[in-house]
Amino acid sequence: MIEMKKIIMKLNDEDWTVRSFACKGFGPTRSDIPLEEVLKRLNDENWNVRYVACKGFGPTRNDIPLEEVLKKLNDEDWSVRRAACEGFGPSRSDIPLEEVLKRLNDENWNVRLVATFRLKRS
Repeated sequence: MIEMKKIIMKLNDEDWTVRSFACKGFGPTRSDIPLEEVLKRLNDENWNVRYVACKGFGPTRNDIPLEEVLKKLNDEDWSVRRAACEGFGPSRSDIPLEEVLKRLNDENWNVRLVATFRLKRS
């Protein structure tokens, strides 16, 4: 098993592609990654890292504070909003229905599509 120190080093790499790959590779399989590190990637400066963090950590990390989830549902980038609907949707029953309903009127059709599926599964 890979040491946590090495995982954290990759999650904090200077290159966004490495951070993104680390989220994708370790997010779904390593629930022992410190919450602080997960939150850093959910709030990364790069939209792709935020996107992959939502998809990678969303389904497995119920310890992510609701306000962080809501921030991702309202992210400036449509792909992050979509990933938040996909990643957090199935595992988080505490997301207010009105937040999902807002995504039904999103400016981007990808987000509206995923929000529709999310409501269908609720």
